[in-house]
Amino acid sequence: MADLSPPYKGYLPSAEELLRAWFLRFDTNIDDAAGPLALTPEIVAALKAQGSAAMASIDTLLTSKAAYLSDVAAKNAAVGSAKTFFRNEITIIKKLPGYTEAIGESLGLIPAVTPFDPTNYQAKITSAVNFASGGHVRLRFSKANGNIDGVNMYSQLAGQTAWNLLGFKMLTPYIDDTPLAQPGVPEIRLYRCVGVIGDVEIGFASDPVQVTVS
Repeated sequence: MADLSPPYKGYLPSAEELLRAWFLRFDTNIDDAAGPLALTPEIVAALKAQGSAAMASIDTLLTSKAAYLSDVAAKNAAVGSAKTFFRNEITIIKKLPGYTEAIGESLGLIPAVTPFDPTNYQAKITSAVNFASGGHVRLRFSKANGNIDGVNMYSQLAGQTAWNLLGFKMLTPYIDDTPLAQPGVPEIRLYRCVGVIGDVEIGFASDPVQVTVS
């Protein structure tokens, strides 16, 4: 069976800058190579035309990319400057005698308040650190801006399916001092928590976090 694999594989770069340089090199040297290769003038002309068109399109793209990056940098600088200026001035405005909540509302200075939805609230573990040997893990969690009483913390060893309730904690952090399953042997633990209001779990469990404990 004939070899139908692409003969060009490997020498045509994918990056635009390198591909343009490749076309330019080919264009520069094809005239000298045409004689030994017995290439017709028509083929040489076609190769040069295709290469020139490709280089022109790459040049257009690179120019557009450079302009875009320049525009993004200018936008970031302008927005950053405006945000700083507005924050400083609004801090002053809010302290003026004539300032009212109605004015703040009309100017968009009062953040919209989203009512807390315990049914759809998902608990969150913000950090998990093995801070001492023997199995001690410090787990920080969100209190949902004070909308929950605390969390029930759960754990499991990697490979297990059941979650074990460690206990309730009102204030972050939760300290898990469970000893290692095998003394001196590091283990991988997973933790998750569930929000609690009035001794009742609400919403959804947090995403599990993984900690290597030693």
